Amino acid sequence: MKFTVNITSREFEIVGDEFDTARYFAGGYDDSTHLGFDREAYTSIPDAGVVPVYMHDTGIFSAEAIAAQAQGFITGEPVFSIFNKKELTFAQMLAEIEERISELVTVIKGDDNPYA
Repeated sequence: MKFTVNITSREFEIVGDEFDTARYFAGGYDDSTHLGFDREAYTSIPDAGVVPVYMHDTGIFSAEAIAAQAQGFITGEPVFSIFNKKELTFAQMLAEIEERISELVTVIKGDDNPYA
């Protein structure tokens, strides 16, 4: 599943290409708080397990902290794709985001880039 990321100086959002907003608001996903984010949505992939399709949180993005929280819940299978890299584990995808985070963040007027 391919993901995109949106990061500002105040929040972040990671969205899978299979995420459907209407389905989310209709209760069509497991939206229980598993990782402690403001909003979360999960689906299951046969033979792989639980995969997040939407994650949104206010605060600072930390790949290491998110990966630690996800361990044992989100699949360890390499089913993630981001930045034209395929077959990544969830932890590897998060590391790819963190590696590029200073380039990705959109600074909100009046804020500093917390990732600089």
